[in-house]
Amino acid sequence: MKTLRLLIISLSCICLNLFSVAGQNKITVDFDAPKPTLKVTKVVPLETHKETFVDQFFKVQATDRCIFVQDRFQILIFDSNGKYLSKVRNLGHGPREYVAIKDFCYHNNSLCVLPLEGQKVQFYSLAGDYLRSMSLKISADALWITDRFKAFKSTADPKGTLVVALPSGNKSIRAVKPALATTTFSIEPPRPFTQAGEQVYYLLDFIPAIYTVGTRPEDVRKTEFDFGTHTITPDYVAKLEQREMFERLKKDKMACFLNFHPTRDWWGLAFAMGEDRYCWYYHPQSGKQYISRRDNGSTSKLIVCSVDNQFVEAVEAVEFLENPRYAPYREGLQVDENDNAVLIFYTVE
Repeated sequence: MKTLRLLIISLSCICLNLFSVAGQNKITVDFDAPKPTLKVTKVVPLETHKETFVDQFFKVQATDRCIFVQDRFQILIFDSNGKYLSKVRNLGHGPREYVAIKDFCYHNNSLCVLPLEGQKVQFYSLAGDYLRSMSLKISADALWITDRFKAFKSTADPKGTLVVALPSGNKSIRAVKPALATTTFSIEPPRPFTQAGEQVYYLLDFIPAIYTVGTRPEDVRKTEFDFGTHTITPDYVAKLEQREMFERLKKDKMACFLNFHPTRDWWGLAFAMGEDRYCWYYHPQSGKQYISRRDNGSTSKLIVCSVDNQFVEAVEAVEFLENPRYAPYREGLQVDENDNAVLIFYTVE
């Protein structure tokens, strides 16, 4: 992998502070659960040439028609087979430009881009053309936009890190207290917002819990993941110091760096614990669990996104070519060691 029309939205007209949520649930992660049976449905090498190099493989979102890959400065757009189509890259300091990209999401055939400063959202066509901007009255760190609402993450806001506004912008709720009263540093999930069907989920920094997202206070429901003695709690977070955070998390074998992605039937949760990395799969309707541990030598990103009933793993081209684990999928594929990555789509059987 290679390393105006201005719409004003007010998110403060009607705000509800909501530190307790409507309903809470706790799921104990079973480390003795059986290994999953995974079925690979598609292997997609991302076309790589001078227009498609990424400086770092940040975030991925997939639909049934397109694959979007975001690094710090651009969003590459591929078709579902990995063929490069176009990109969003509009660097600069002008009103229609950005210095870097903090987050993005796909909605209504356009890309919603959150620039680094977090004070506005820019909209681009799938051809990479600028469409419009929307100003924010909060400092946002992540976003998710649907037909029903606009959801934003505001990490250090003591009124609530989750801000949800109606499309009109004339009403909003704030929910989910930050892990620290004043957050000076954090472990941010790669994608705080994910979606399966009509349900959007929000993953908080540090703490192993997800929240359902909606426009009413009663729509925000919490599900905690219990890793036993490996669970990060607010008290544990309060004692962390930034300079030794990573070493202490590894030494204490705390479940961290959570990456949550749901499909229609399964939840997928990738996390690190000590020297190991895990993928945990949970079936909400039956309560069935599976878990697998990945060897420490692998650099693949275990779950980068989900689409329909499939999870997606991202593998660096070099590892895909050299790791015996991927040998069954190499036949008939043209992959060079200098390519960006290979995406592996799979289901849980």
